[in-house]
Amino acid sequence: MWSKIKEATTALFGHGHVEFLEMGKAIVGVANADQGFKDPRLIQLFDVLQEGLPQGGVLSIHHRQPQVIFIAGTDRRLVSQIELQRGFREAA
Repeated sequence: MWSKIKEATTALFGHGHVEFLEMGKAIVGVANADQGFKDPRLIQLFDVLQEGLPQGGVLSIHHRQPQVIFIAGTDRRLVSQIELQRGFREAA
């Protein structure tokens, strides 16, 4: 399900500069972007992520200098759960 996103992201950032964790209906990617959100490769990454998401999919992007972390999933609850587990969101 996530192979297109993984291949394109690896092509953009290079082997060793991006890591993935597939979680069935979700994927977490960590890319090393030295310039953070100013990195020009991120615009291309956003296009790749949008094209690679399944219909109705959800995308969440977080900046933790120098890393950009993205979480893509098939539904909002799943993405929110991953955000909570990884400390990107606080429980209500």
